[in-house]
Amino acid sequence: KLHKALSSIEEVLNSYSTTARHLSQVAGLLNFISRTVTYGHSFLRRIYDAIANKPLSSIVRVNQGIKSDLQIWKSFLSNHSGVTLLSPSAYLKPPFPVLQTDASFIAYAAIYNNQYIQEEWTTKFMKTHPSICLLELFAVCVGLYVFRHIFSHKRIIIKCDNKPVVRMLSRQTSKSKDCMCLIRMVVSLCLQFSMSLQPQWLQSSQNIQPDLLSRLKNTEFMTLFGSQNFTKVKPPVFLHPISRRKLRSLSSHL
Repeated sequence: KLHKALSSIEEVLNSYSTTARHLSQVAGLLNFISRTVTYGHSFLRRIYDAIANKPLSSIVRVNQGIKSDLQIWKSFLSNHSGVTLLSPSAYLKPPFPVLQTDASFIAYAAIYNNQYIQEEWTTKFMKTHPSICLLELFAVCVGLYVFRHIFSHKRIIIKCDNKPVVRMLSRQTSKSKDCMCLIRMVVSLCLQFSMSLQPQWLQSSQNIQPDLLSRLKNTEFMTLFGSQNFTKVKPPVFLHPISRRKLRSLSSHL
């Protein structure tokens, strides 16, 4: 099935258009393989969106989004040995790193041990009216990217007080196209650095540190937690300041 999948992927990648039937068959094959390719489902949504409610005989344009996802699948399968790419047994040794995140309509924050990220949203970006889920998910993405080398080959516990975001991270999918851009970035990081995620929801009252930072209450934060000698870490320029255009091309920087 791996050889068949690679052949089908290559055929679609070399096409400007194909039938909905052919794309459906390719998606079905990849969906089957997803049982052993952890996080593979995240890179099927664009295909399913493209063929949704269309007759099987209809012609579908193979856009850049579909090709990008299939290129990632091609990379998966070219290095696939027939077993799960990310075996859970490799991540069962505690203690697990904990990434705490939060976002408001003012700023976002992520904390790992005694290091923290805190950045304000730009006025231009906020004028596009991003959802709170997008902002919270972005905080997770930045945290995972900045600490990716520390998190490599580990199971990371992500603590977040936004239930929909925890659900997106657990399922690796979202109906929001903007959120899917971030989900793809998360999955790409997991695959590239062999990370396993364990998202956990907690009440806002328990998410005190990142909550204070995301609301720019730095004085209160230092009064309560200054003894822990926190160090601020700057995110890379391709992540901040963020814009809608940057959002759709984040995975290309990985």
